Amino acid sequence: MSDPLKYVVELNNIKAKVCELDRLLNAGEIGFMLNEVLESYASLFNRFCPYKVGDRVQLKESLDIPEGHGWHYCRHFLGKGAIATVKKCGYRDDVFTFGLIFDDESHIHYQTGEIIPAKEDQKHLFYLSENKIEDFNV
Repeated sequence: MSDPLKYVVELNNIKAKVCELDRLLNAGEIGFMLNEVLESYASLFNRFCPYKVGDRVQLKESLDIPEGHGWHYCRHFLGKGAIATVKKCGYRDDVFTFGLIFDDESHIHYQTGEIIPAKEDQKHLFYLSENKIEDFNV
């Protein structure tokens, strides 16, 4: 998943160099245009993104995960109400997207069927769109 807010920071660094070049060439417009685009894009997240990194969310409904999908052995904990923490924010196809770490991540062992909890430092990011999650209500 992309990390647009990180890209804004990186592009702002590039913009500084472009502005310097712009001044040397006496063009005057490139820096202004880049600033307008970067500020607009960052404000999209700051003003309209429904969740921020660190927010707690839950699944609105159980995910339909077909056999053979990479998440198939995780389907048991990806049910309605599963609680997660937002770790990354993105935007694609007109919706905000989120990299989530679920509290109760585990997997079903493919041979034994045993449910094996994930160690805290080995949890995965599950990327879902804004229409799959909602505020976590304690």
